[in-house]
Amino acid sequence: MRRFYGINTVWICTFLGGPLVAGYMMSENFRTFHKVKEANKTWVISIIFTLLLLLFVLFFENVDLFVRIAHFTYTGVVYWLATKYQKEDIQQFLEEGGEEYSIWRKIAVVLIGAFALGVVAFMFFAASFILIRFLS
Repeated sequence: MRRFYGINTVWICTFLGGPLVAGYMMSENFRTFHKVKEANKTWVISIIFTLLLLLFVLFFENVDLFVRIAHFTYTGVVYWLATKYQKEDIQQFLEEGGEEYSIWRKIAVVLIGAFALGVVAFMFFAASFILIRFLS
């Protein structure tokens, strides 16, 4: 049986795990609803957004404030997008007997997503540090 991530699950897990988690969960939902094109677009957008977010962190002096504002903002945007593009499909899927993923899978996705974001951030900042040292 195909399963899905509910809208509340998507935004809560995005808040806890970052934008890559949003990309994964929304993409999986689109695949469940047989919308492969939208699933692929979702991945591309979430990866580009994550890289842009990391790029902006390099240029802001008050990084802590920027990260907090960005964190709440993209979580709100993800909630809005999930509601706009997946709410009807989720309701129809539920009426047809569809089920939501287990809590354990959700926890695993958050942990893996947060770890992946940490690895990408480390690589991004290490590369920028090396580039700055090389150009100086």
